[in-house]
Amino acid sequence: MLGAISGSTPGDAAYVDGDGWFHFVDRLGDRIRRRAENISSYEIESAAALHPAVRECAALGVPSGYESDDDIKLFVALQPGHAWAPEDLLEHLVSLLPHYMVPRYYQAIAALPRTPTNKVMKSELRATAGECWDRKAAGVALRDVARRVGTARGVSPAFKKST
Repeated sequence: MLGAISGSTPGDAAYVDGDGWFHFVDRLGDRIRRRAENISSYEIESAAALHPAVRECAALGVPSGYESDDDIKLFVALQPGHAWAPEDLLEHLVSLLPHYMVPRYYQAIAALPRTPTNKVMKSELRATAGECWDRKAAGVALRDVARRVGTARGVSPAFKKST
């Protein structure tokens, strides 16, 4: 069962496995509210980290313009020798995540800001200005991406309905 850990830092979410081991999952304050869904930034970051160009990444909610709803922004530090290609990362994420968890904004950065204890400083990322790729401004529809990558992987049921 997922929940706060007694004796841990307030706001940590974790679970205990069958052997009694605690597993840190996310910071409760890092939850993203999107389309009436509570999303763990950890889930998005874990999927993005599977892409070969991603060295480290952090997802966070940014204002969407709708009350109590966030858009998702993904900050990415690239592996050495990889070029920034947000469209490739988008295709990768569409193949792994439900549509409501796929980030709208993508920003390449040199490295994630960290505390002395190596936690990502998401408050600094929120204040980071810089050029980011916006899939909506680029005219990229998730449904089209899902159909394109779905030829090899199977289209997610969320994208099978026609509009």
